[in-house]
Amino acid sequence: MDHQQTILLFLQLGLLLALARLLGEAMKRMKQPAVIGELLAGIVLGPSLLGWAAPGVSDVILPESGVWRIPLDVVSGFGLLMLMLLTGLETDVRLLRSLGRPAFMASAFGLLVPLAVGVAMGFMMPDRFLPPGGDRTALALFFATALAVSAMPVIAKILMDLGLTRRNLGVLTLTAAVVDDTIGWILLAVLAGLASEGGLRPLALLQIVALLIGFIALARYVLHPAIRWLLRLLDRSPSVAGADLVLVVVLAFLCAAATEAIGVHAVFGAFTAGCILRQCPSLPAESVRRIESLTIAVFAPIFFASVGLRVDFTHVEGVFWPAAVFLIAVATKVGGCLIGGRLGGLRFVESLALGFGMSARGAMGLIVAVVGLNLGVIGGELFAIIVLMALLTSLLAPLAIRPLVRWLPPTEEEKARETDAESKALSPGRMRFLIPVSGGANALLGCRLAASLCGREGDSAVALYVETDPPAWWNRLRFWRRRFPLDVDKYFDEVRASSGAAGAYFSTRRVHAEGSLADTLLTESRRGFEFLVLGGSRYGHPVQGSVIERVVQSSPSHVVVVRGPTLLPRDVSPFRSILVPTDGSYRSDLALQLAALYAERTGARLTIFYVTEAEERTLLLPGGPEDLKLEGGRRLVEALKGQFADRVKPELVDCRVRTGRNVPQALAQEVFAGSHDLVIMGAEDKSIVERAYFGPNVEGAIELLTCSLFIVIPRRGGR
Repeated sequence: MDHQQTILLFLQLGLLLALARLLGEAMKRMKQPAVIGELLAGIVLGPSLLGWAAPGVSDVILPESGVWRIPLDVVSGFGLLMLMLLTGLETDVRLLRSLGRPAFMASAFGLLVPLAVGVAMGFMMPDRFLPPGGDRTALALFFATALAVSAMPVIAKILMDLGLTRRNLGVLTLTAAVVDDTIGWILLAVLAGLASEGGLRPLALLQIVALLIGFIALARYVLHPAIRWLLRLLDRSPSVAGADLVLVVVLAFLCAAATEAIGVHAVFGAFTAGCILRQCPSLPAESVRRIESLTIAVFAPIFFASVGLRVDFTHVEGVFWPAAVFLIAVATKVGGCLIGGRLGGLRFVESLALGFGMSARGAMGLIVAVVGLNLGVIGGELFAIIVLMALLTSLLAPLAIRPLVRWLPPTEEEKARETDAESKALSPGRMRFLIPVSGGANALLGCRLAASLCGREGDSAVALYVETDPPAWWNRLRFWRRRFPLDVDKYFDEVRASSGAAGAYFSTRRVHAEGSLADTLLTESRRGFEFLVLGGSRYGHPVQGSVIERVVQSSPSHVVVVRGPTLLPRDVSPFRSILVPTDGSYRSDLALQLAALYAERTGARLTIFYVTEAEERTLLLPGGPEDLKLEGGRRLVEALKGQFADRVKPELVDCRVRTGRNVPQALAQEVFAGSHDLVIMGAEDKSIVERAYFGPNVEGAIELLTCSLFIVIPRRGGR
């Protein structure tokens, strides 16, 4: 690229990403998938709006073709590969072997009916939908594939918003969507290979199918064992920072190159790489999360916005075909799932809701359309119609499911499942705490907390001292980094004294470090401990440092990071008033469970706290009415209070709702007003780099609060 092309590329990426994220957030505020807003960003900047209203500006900034467009297409293609890698990481192909009859019938008919109707409709479409020299059969098959797929990420988001993920309907819908998408991507790979060969000749079909089967077999029986071995090797070599993340991306690139080389589109290779990695238990969850964060935040918005740039609604003639494609897309998916669901034993309303859930095409339909356009199988007008269909079906799905759910009262099994999920964030069995100690005041406070939480037979709190080898002689010369020897027996006596009446559940243990300190702690935590309680650093950020960050990101147990009061660091007197901020998430629920258990054991007062942030209203991001937000917060905290009515005396549980500029400031004001001496916060590691980061609320609380602060981080995989 020359100098001007480089400037133009950065300008294009900045415009697309900024507008895509802005409109995506606006859609999320309206309870719609963000992909709709990201697609609209490209439509706004493309020939459909900017190109029509100001063609001169559009031709300079975002030319439709030519050498100026190539760099943006390359970045967009990279975003597509990352999106397909993420799709594979979210796809559990083992569901294909464990389908129940309702899911199998719904997925089968939900796939076959759109395929059959799509092929027939493709042969009836006007010739203007074909590109110059295009093949009618290839167009019909690509159009049928676009009708057959379902947008699993969009469907999952809709089900979460409607609270259906633990209902039978939600489980069936996600299972059927995974099956349909997996088969749809295999079909797309075959069609892409045939299109690149120049036609649907029988010999070419056999060749593509044979090569595809060979690639899948190679991935299953060679790549999969090799990647599992490499990941286990990297897990034993933690000093190589980010190596697993590099391995994931390299595998995606190599698989994409392999499928492109055999004549199948690169997207199938990236999808296959994700499916392989999904079956590797040694793959660290933080690596997947980093890929997800970067893809969802940067690459996916750029890709979807670039798709919108290629949509030109000014070339769409009339409304008949757009309306017909939309109606057929909904009718075939809903009708197919309705037939399959009824044959599988589902109720009529349940089958209907399943069909509307599966009808959302979202990102998957867009990807099929982009592949067809790139291969010269479909023309620009049909491409615009398919994009519009994907957008409208994603908008329709939640609107159609919401009223149907009212006719589906939860069964007794579903009620029990929901109650179990809400009230048993902590394991119903024994509570076991592991507290690494090295002489610090925060670890002392952690021992006091853990011992106080024990109260049943089998509960235990173990203080662990890890003996390490003495430092090298050159490190001993640096007196400012010298660690004075700890009288471990004396410190353990102090720990036992701090445990008070709960000392019966308390014990101590010494081990010698095997490898690094973090590796030793992780090994010990795998001995059946529910919680790993870490004393935060007193000479810097309490949740930063190589040991804490490694443990937080890899621990098989829930992690509690303890930071004592800043004024009286060695004060281990019992807490009298506990404040727990909540947002209804699992991480805040886990913190609330711990706080309620402490209040039950010690008689401390518990305050459940909800903050609604005052937002400035703008045209694109309107803030909801403050009274509605406050009412929603009150309902949430009252519902949470009701969960502990049989465990904590009602007079010891308060509910507080406050409006503030931000959560940390409101939290500090509430701590001062209510004289709370302990705040327990749920947190989640949101970093995309090695340094742990728990979001602005936790970071702000660490900076502003002077009372004791316990940060509860759920283990990887949640419950």
